[in-house]
Amino acid sequence: MLRLGELLVQLGHLTEEQVEEILEAQRQGGRPFGYLAEKLFGLSVSEIEGAWARQYEMMTGTVDLAKERIDREVGSLLSRRQAWQFGIIPLRRHGSELLMGTTVEHLPRAVRFVTWHIDEPVSFVIATPASVEAMLKVHYSLPGMNLGSGRVMGLAG
Repeated sequence: MLRLGELLVQLGHLTEEQVEEILEAQRQGGRPFGYLAEKLFGLSVSEIEGAWARQYEMMTGTVDLAKERIDREVGSLLSRRQAWQFGIIPLRRHGSELLMGTTVEHLPRAVRFVTWHIDEPVSFVIATPASVEAMLKVHYSLPGMNLGSGRVMGLAG
């Protein structure tokens, strides 16, 4: 599996020399890699989060939500607007966690949203945008919506 620094090099956000500099700073001060990349080399939070989300996808793989069991009871945890805005499909409880599906692009926002609004442990599976959009249309229908529209009921996405 690629480490975050290697992925940021692949994406063209850092050079290998910059990664080494960050790793050295990390050894000296113990700060997170992403924090140091932002502070030392001006990477944006979205660049770091995007690389982290891709790394997460590499670790977990991608699922087809049409093949996942969806428990209607957990669907009431989100409003239609929230589901579309954050690209999230609640699937079911898995042990002590709530399992949700999202896309790699929506993962950082989805994590922030559930951290503040869902009062139980949540884990995510990654699905393709088409798979998430199909499930949103079935379970959280909003006429005229599509996952790439960037707007939900007048709110910027």
